[in-house]
Amino acid sequence: MSDKNKAHWSWIFNWLDTPLRTKLRVTIITLLVLFIILGIWVSSSFHWWTASNYITKYTPNPASTMRDIVWLVGSVIGGSLAILGFVNALHRTQQKDLEIAQKDLELKLLEKKSKDERISQRRQTDTEIFARSVEQLGHEEQAIRLGGLYSLENLARTARERTESTNNYAFLNSLLETLSAFVRMSAPIPPKDEQHEDDRVATDVEAAIRIISRTYGYDLRKEIKVDVDLRNCYLPKLEMPNGADMRGFELDNSILSQSRLWNISLNFTSLHNTVFIGADLEGAFIRESSLLGANLHGARLNNVDISATSLENTDLSQVEFIDARMEKTNLTRCCLDGADLRDANLSSSTLWQTSVAGAAFQGVILTKTNLNTVINITQQHINSAFWDPEHPPISSINKKLESSIKARTKEIRKQGLWEKYLAKREKNETS
Repeated sequence: MSDKNKAHWSWIFNWLDTPLRTKLRVTIITLLVLFIILGIWVSSSFHWWTASNYITKYTPNPASTMRDIVWLVGSVIGGSLAILGFVNALHRTQQKDLEIAQKDLELKLLEKKSKDERISQRRQTDTEIFARSVEQLGHEEQAIRLGGLYSLENLARTARERTESTNNYAFLNSLLETLSAFVRMSAPIPPKDEQHEDDRVATDVEAAIRIISRTYGYDLRKEIKVDVDLRNCYLPKLEMPNGADMRGFELDNSILSQSRLWNISLNFTSLHNTVFIGADLEGAFIRESSLLGANLHGARLNNVDISATSLENTDLSQVEFIDARMEKTNLTRCCLDGADLRDANLSSSTLWQTSVAGAAFQGVILTKTNLNTVINITQQHINSAFWDPEHPPISSINKKLESSIKARTKEIRKQGLWEKYLAKREKNETS
């Protein structure tokens, strides 16, 4: 209904909003006025006795005519009473609707007040638990520090499940910053003369990292816009659960020597100058991460996925890369001396000024790989590797190497090595 029509019929809405007593008075007065007008009109036209004689004298059935007149008068009176009843019923319905609406409003206000009180009380409780947990983190006894850490984990899990307030993001952010700060403060890198081969990360520090990885998934951290800052930390022999999520962690300049990180996710992780000497990262996923200047000497990265990862200036000597996926990986100026690259996929990777002295190349895939300026590459390396014969490795500078690649390409095509590899890969993916 338009505003103009609403204004035109506003008197009806005003009438419905008036009290019952007023409605009844107005209705009765209106009916009385109508009866008086009708009576005056009848009296002025002819007298009742004249009408009676007229009816008796000229109508064929006077009794029937009188009954009609009586019925008409009764109908008018009955209609008037019906109107009064309708007005009364309408008012009662309206009053009942108003009472229901008022009760609903009072109930909603009560629920909102109760909800606000619950939220306020919960926040106050969380704040008290948080303060008590942080105080426990500074305790001398490790068991009490662990209790504080697990208390913070419970707070984080509870806050993560709540959806009634966006303030939970700020609270989750504070909890994560607290856990990260605890690791940084508890595990600073000691001077080199104080580092020993049998050193191991403290139990509470390891627990804090595990809590972060299992409580704060990568998607959640992106949503609350917070990073896990574990830079410059001393974390030797760190052991993470199989398949732990460490995507997006900042581990720059940290030491993770002899750590065991099986099947973990390190995608999009910053690992600049991180030390992984002797670490075991078998089956890890480190796609699109940055390990510039990292030291992975002697580390085990078997079955690891580091495709599209930057490993520039990284020490990869004596590293095991068995069956690793390293497509489009940047290995510029890396040291792969003595590395075990058996069955690794180095397709389209960059090996600019990279040394491969003594590296095991049995079954290495070098499709579209640029071998220009590769240091210490030998005929034995070429004869041990294979590739798609339609897209052999690139070597336009070293003519001798280029000749070896052409000869090996003919051999691969003749023996069907590439087709066998594709069939094997398809079988593995299907199983």
